[in-house]
Amino acid sequence: MLRESKLIVAIGLSFLVCSPLLALDINQDPEPEDYLFAEGMGVPSQDRETVFRPQDDRANFTFLHEVKDVQVRDGALAFTLPEQEVTLGWGTYNGQQALTEIQDMCQQIVIVRLRLKQSAGSSRWSLRLWRDGERIGEVVEAELEGRDWQEIEFEPLHADGANPDGLEFTVEGEEGTRIELEWLKLIQPTWEGYCRTEFVLPEGRIWRAMANVGSANDPNWYGRDEMASRLYINGQLVERRGSLYLYHTAPVDIAPYLRAGRNCVGFYGFRIGYQPPLYFQARIIMQSGEVVTVASGSHWTCSPQGAEGWNEPGFDDSGWSQAVRGPQINTTHRDSAHKTFLPAYGGRLLMKSPNRRDLFYTAAQPVVVDVHVPAGLRTNTPTLSYVLGRADARGECTPVTDGVVRSFTQRRGSLVYRVDLGQQEDGVYALALSLEDADGAVIDQRYREPLVVLRRMELQTVDGNSFTEGLDLELEDTIDFTDPDDPHPWFECRTPQPLYGPAAEAVQEPVIVRKGGLVYREVADPKRSSGFSYRFEFEHPGSFYYMEMEYPDDARRIIEVSVSSKTEGVWTNSQAGVGAETGGRFLPTGRMRTLGWIHVADGGPHSVDVINVVDGQKAAAKSLKIYRIHGDLPSVGSGNGRRYGIHTERCFYTSGIGMNFGTGMPRNPQTQREQEKDLPPMQLFIRDLVWLKATGERYVQYLKFAGQNCHVMGCYQYSSRNTPYVPAPPVEDSRVLWCMRSMMANLLDVNGIDFFAGVEFSQ
Repeated sequence: MLRESKLIVAIGLSFLVCSPLLALDINQDPEPEDYLFAEGMGVPSQDRETVFRPQDDRANFTFLHEVKDVQVRDGALAFTLPEQEVTLGWGTYNGQQALTEIQDMCQQIVIVRLRLKQSAGSSRWSLRLWRDGERIGEVVEAELEGRDWQEIEFEPLHADGANPDGLEFTVEGEEGTRIELEWLKLIQPTWEGYCRTEFVLPEGRIWRAMANVGSANDPNWYGRDEMASRLYINGQLVERRGSLYLYHTAPVDIAPYLRAGRNCVGFYGFRIGYQPPLYFQARIIMQSGEVVTVASGSHWTCSPQGAEGWNEPGFDDSGWSQAVRGPQINTTHRDSAHKTFLPAYGGRLLMKSPNRRDLFYTAAQPVVVDVHVPAGLRTNTPTLSYVLGRADARGECTPVTDGVVRSFTQRRGSLVYRVDLGQQEDGVYALALSLEDADGAVIDQRYREPLVVLRRMELQTVDGNSFTEGLDLELEDTIDFTDPDDPHPWFECRTPQPLYGPAAEAVQEPVIVRKGGLVYREVADPKRSSGFSYRFEFEHPGSFYYMEMEYPDDARRIIEVSVSSKTEGVWTNSQAGVGAETGGRFLPTGRMRTLGWIHVADGGPHSVDVINVVDGQKAAAKSLKIYRIHGDLPSVGSGNGRRYGIHTERCFYTSGIGMNFGTGMPRNPQTQREQEKDLPPMQLFIRDLVWLKATGERYVQYLKFAGQNCHVMGCYQYSSRNTPYVPAPPVEDSRVLWCMRSMMANLLDVNGIDFFAGVEFSQ
């Protein structure tokens, strides 16, 4: 991959890198700046102000009942503090304003500024937003010092969701202080403006013109952050879907908008409270092999106001200012679905699968990659060198095979080199490429790109008459909840009131029940969420385990059992949650019963937690046996004989499939960032693909173990941002996606499980 200047570059006379043949290193990865060679741009600050003055309905103050001697005189609203603390209401505070009189209080973020003077030395003011008759948001404060006219400003107040409609002021000062107010301002901090640049495109056919663009045309970020960043090329609005994350990019094909000669790229940006992310980088590759690079940066011009023709070539922007630096794109930021971000490939070595869009293969077929390069490079008598490596859990590759391809076919303006890598074992691989001329000089190089080979799992088939049929079990550990000398450390607590905030009270003595010939431990506190926990550690992380808990069937109970990892600073660290109900729909038997489930072991300390699900019903258990399962899970074929559910609501690494079937992925964001800060984005990406594949394979095994031959995958919940689904890019790009849903679809297909990838609407 060649690094080009951040300014406009047109390579016309020569497009060779005159250097000796570079040895292909399968573990050499680009740095973030290699992926992102442009700069983010900023637009001017243009705050929007609304001024309320006393002569107009007392500056919209509607609640002044706690102050005395209220007057509007000489353009000021004056009042006296009868006590050391009073409340003032503005707008619809406490329902004081009719619907037709409600004032526009700005969207999302508002800064409130007052011009005041007071008769005493100092006063403290605090402010809070109101909406629909209720207080919202945090309290912000300001100080008023001295007796002269002065302005006080409250830090930006954030109103998630609908616009606020009222303000509540609390004033603390000396009793008898006379205060005068000249005006109240509502200020919405906004950034808005227009940026543009021009470049020259040579005559000839375009081979590929792909741009990576920051943000979308008109996104609504998590339902509260309105912004706009409309991209224009030669006066036409470029339609684009936009990026998954705010400071990521999304690819778009810009070839239909381009023409030979002078071209113009224009950006309009708007955002409340923050700079809109305006980012543009494009490599326009001609069929001749020439490359024209266009990148956003300080050489663009910018103006707070647009004008007719501003986004077309030839516009006079001599009166515009230089664009300033704005938000930067982040290649290492992971969102809630744990995706690694990589901009789409924009070079001259385009990988394609002959049979499908992305680089997925099966172990039963040869791995074949077609490499397309611009046809104009034929005059250099080019040859293609390659190295294939197999990736491990660290994202590092061990070379498997290499070679040189000298022959090519010509197709639709491209030279097509067929790289036949033969049959490969299942796994995640990476392919690195180098295109050289007859003298061995490198024309272009592409660092490693991942591809995935999947296997059809040949599982033992059993009748499924019992949960453990076909399982090769080895007893690894036993926890006796009724034995005071059990070597596993334990802890029990009572549910605090309220649930969040106060520390839980520890239970010092376990409650061991001996009744009707049964012996078991019972939760001491009858309140919901109370429970006891025992600490243990799996000896074989990554293996399947069969967990078997013995519990009494002698009373009405709903028992929850959780296996949790020890990870601080996470929303949930429960890696499996199962349960049992007794005495509800069926009469108690007065006997011990067993609850069995399949668990995937992670490394490090864990706890088994026995918890009350409902108030007044004490959970109880006697023991837990932990069996390691050797080898794969067996399959029961088709049918509905087994109905063993497990939590698979989402494909996140912290939830559902990822939490229950994935191992080794750090869940604390701070720990994660520390571990990953020095890793190149491609290594993170390949490492994560290895994790996705292993996690998905375990889940497919479980589906076959449970007799499920049809699987439904939803992809939408709450909003378009709360989903692990990663859509395929709208440009021609064979890159495997960081998407558990995509990995699962391929694994299900290879292993003969039907699936329906539908849309889930959930609130």
